[in-house]
Amino acid sequence: MANARDGDVDDESRALLLSRAASGASAGRGVRHQRHGVDDGAIASASALMGVETYGDEGGDDEAHARALNGEGMLCGASGEWWRAVGGRSTRRIAALTLAVMGVASAVVAASTSSAAHHGGGLRAALSAAMAPRHRANARRGPAAKAQQPTVIREEFYKNPSGRVDQLAVAAALDPAYHRYLPDAYHGFDPVAPYDTYAHPPAVSKSKSGFTMCVDTPPAAWDTAYVKGFGRLFEPGVCVDKIVIGCDNSTRADVRIFSQSAYLWRGKNKAKDLSYNKPKKVSPEQVDMYLAHEAVGTFGQDLHRENVVGAFDYLGYFDQKKSAFWWPFGPSLNSLTGDFPAYTTPHKDRIPGIAWLAIDCLPPRSRILSYISQAFPVFSFGSCMHNAQVPAGLPGRGIENLKYQSMMARYMFYFALENAPLCEGYMTEKIWLALSRGSIPIYIGSDSIDEMLPVKNSYVDLRKYDTIEALAAELREIATNETRYDEYTSWRYAHPSAWSDGFRRLLRVMSSDIKLGICSILQKGESEYMKAAPLGGCEHDWNVFGMPHAKIPTVGKPTNPLDHLDKLCDEPTQACYEFKYPEYKFIPVPAVAARINAAATQH
Repeated sequence: MANARDGDVDDESRALLLSRAASGASAGRGVRHQRHGVDDGAIASASALMGVETYGDEGGDDEAHARALNGEGMLCGASGEWWRAVGGRSTRRIAALTLAVMGVASAVVAASTSSAAHHGGGLRAALSAAMAPRHRANARRGPAAKAQQPTVIREEFYKNPSGRVDQLAVAAALDPAYHRYLPDAYHGFDPVAPYDTYAHPPAVSKSKSGFTMCVDTPPAAWDTAYVKGFGRLFEPGVCVDKIVIGCDNSTRADVRIFSQSAYLWRGKNKAKDLSYNKPKKVSPEQVDMYLAHEAVGTFGQDLHRENVVGAFDYLGYFDQKKSAFWWPFGPSLNSLTGDFPAYTTPHKDRIPGIAWLAIDCLPPRSRILSYISQAFPVFSFGSCMHNAQVPAGLPGRGIENLKYQSMMARYMFYFALENAPLCEGYMTEKIWLALSRGSIPIYIGSDSIDEMLPVKNSYVDLRKYDTIEALAAELREIATNETRYDEYTSWRYAHPSAWSDGFRRLLRVMSSDIKLGICSILQKGESEYMKAAPLGGCEHDWNVFGMPHAKIPTVGKPTNPLDHLDKLCDEPTQACYEFKYPEYKFIPVPAVAARINAAATQH
């Protein structure tokens, strides 16, 4: 089977990949359409799709399907089934979705969705936009014809130009419906349980077909940069039958979703005493949730206050240990496989420096970066600590496509510190984008960071270095020794079963319909999920380079990276950059050098 060491796939695995591409997504027939989670973008972002239409009996073995779901890490969204009666029979469209950008080896096979009754605009429009022309010749020839239907997945779809196989894409293709290589993240949520057995049933609408959910503000009012799959919050699905935008006058909503960003940045429902002036419940059994995506240690000060958090039944936040609804940043199956070509950028093609792209200069991260720049080349492209020209054509904020990832992959390291470095669970796109493209993150995180990363040795932890000289020596060794670089990056070529449980749970959550978390809370209630309560603060007293971070010298704009490197040509590759000095050399930033020179002149 798959060989995790050299990143190749043997003939048996390849044969399974090809043979199951059309049939693997057929597991679990007969499950109600609205209860399936669907991958954040497996349909809409696929650039190549092969469709096969088949017919089968309506219904299916629900008992077998329930067994398959139970405890098996269910509903990762690469599959969804929508049934439509056609002359006493049902049609199911199986779509093999293949991420085929720049010849990437990311074969992700998924069951697509088709429903005249339930699609509405969003999902159906996304599917239509993504689908290549379909072959309908065998559409009505029955199961026998389906068995003979050829499935073609070209080699370049699963093998990239660097010759490395994406084991994650292979695992997804071999198990496209349930993704059993990912653990359950929803406390055993049962998608076929009757709604009246939920801990929080549809008490207001009294509906037997699902919940009515209101969302207090439209999508544009939420700060959702880098938040994957967020748009699904505004579409019916899983246990939600109807969506209403605006909760102020909604008298039929069983569950109400309120936005932290609307409260913080738009003043919605914010009282003069900063309490949350929430619309009154129409029933004590109505369920209210507060979704927060600002760290409690920086802009999310509302999360400290009982008069805000205490107004809600459940809280959605980064910290899965302190909130019911786990709402993190992170990669999805789709984005991780889509970024694989960038990840395979060879060591020799990566510039030996630290890239950074930021617009705000909140301490302490900007001060730490400038301090590091005196010992190792730093390319700061943003308006904060700007010292290098942004690569021409680099997409802007919130655009994390393959073009962006491939351009940023030219840099061997990325300075990924957060605005709130040690807030539990707060790990944003900074570290995840770097990890997904093979730029080794330079990072400081909370104690739970190792639980969330794929492997422990996948980032450079600044707290491990007592001096800046020690850090510079390590970075220089990685930059000049491919074997050392591989120590930090080989995890991505392994089978996903080798990755940490926490990272694989994150993949499932980020790849599934966002409403799965909401529906699991409604089903399980307080027996599995904690009630909303004010959050504690973040850790503020921590050391780096053998000193409290607050004592890191303020040195101003970073040193020019070309003070450390000779630029030999204009190509963005390692061959065009060479260290000026055979060993580490401390080069003060201009402001520090000026002070040193001034002091020397006075004496």
